Amino acid sequence: MFKSAYFRRLFLPYLLLICGAMLVVGLLAARRLKATYLDRTAQGIRDNSTLVAGIINPLPRTIGNDPLTDQIKSLGRDLHCRITIMSVDGTVIADSGADARRMENHRFRPEVIAALAQGDGVAVRRSDTLHEDMLYFAKRVSVSDSPYLLRLSVHLRDLDHQLTALHRNLLLTGLFTTAIAG
Repeated sequence: MFKSAYFRRLFLPYLLLICGAMLVVGLLAARRLKATYLDRTAQGIRDNSTLVAGIINPLPRTIGNDPLTDQIKSLGRDLHCRITIMSVDGTVIADSGADARRMENHRFRPEVIAALAQGDGVAVRRSDTLHEDMLYFAKRVSVSDSPYLLRLSVHLRDLDHQLTALHRNLLLTGLFTTAIAG
């Protein structure tokens, strides 16, 4: 059967067609997985931002405020996210992951620009401080007629691991299918 000229002429085109179809399905699945993960994660940190805004409300907002920094560090650990509080000019007042006094102005970060313009904003980008891909959600909040910005962010390590596993499994499935067919 494998020595048949007819079989050999059909085998390679069909094998390429099957591998191409697997590639397309894999890419579509990875895109869908990423979109779903980002949507759910963004909704989760959006919900957490409402909780955090209610909890930190009574604290004063001065740079290096130790009680505020201690509180958002604790909240960040509990919620598994990084929390940043900024004035509307982008000055970092407190951050759960770094010293606010040493942080640069965040005014021109995409999520901050969107929050100032629309009330809230979401961005996926690489953290300048942590050097990792992060999902950011920023929200404009007012306390006693004093506006400030609250930003929560989460690592996208889990998403990267899931996508890597999906790509690896698709590759192994393709190789296995090719080995069986050949």
